[in-house]
Amino acid sequence: MKRPVLAPVAAVLVALCGCKAGPPTIGDPPPTLADAEAERAYQALLQKYTGTGEVYQELDTHLFAGATFQAWPFREARVQRMAKFQVMTSEEVQARLGREREEWEKFHVFELGTWTQNPKFDDFDSPKSIWRIALVTGRGELLPVSVERVERVDQNVRALYPYMGMFWVHYRVKFPRTFPDGSPAIPPGTDHVTLRIASTLGRTDLRTGAE
Repeated sequence: MKRPVLAPVAAVLVALCGCKAGPPTIGDPPPTLADAEAERAYQALLQKYTGTGEVYQELDTHLFAGATFQAWPFREARVQRMAKFQVMTSEEVQARLGREREEWEKFHVFELGTWTQNPKFDDFDSPKSIWRIALVTGRGELLPVSVERVERVDQNVRALYPYMGMFWVHYRVKFPRTFPDGSPAIPPGTDHVTLRIASTLGRTDLRTGAE
């Protein structure tokens, strides 16, 4: 199936308004909670820990991307949100939080969503990917220990990450919590971190809140 042609329209809008356009939204609206207060609280936390960006070349769009840093407050909120949607038992919620805690103690993780105009550039999990991904903090840069292609985005994913469209691909990017010398990748008191995505096509820096 041929991908929808979004590039020229998006790029022209950027040129006309003199600002960056957000990632395109395609398909049905993402699911939301019936509890308006809980929905607002989740969206505020999501905004804090999420960065979005684009890679353009003249009138061509090569990449739309968004990433959410899996800080512990966000992990808890994400588990509780899905528990409400799926009506989980307290035992199920505690088991999921336990697994989240295990991963959080080992890695810094970003849930990354991408849309590429050309499918051959959608190769973020390949050892020969054209893209270099790096975690940038006040301490320096770290390369990922793994980039996992999770799945095509569906409504379950969009319930958690509504900036991801139905034609996007969901990746999980893991970084070590420390540099080789043992110093923390994200020093205490860090306000924000950046997930940098760069190639010969261009670069985008996805800035998110930190721990």
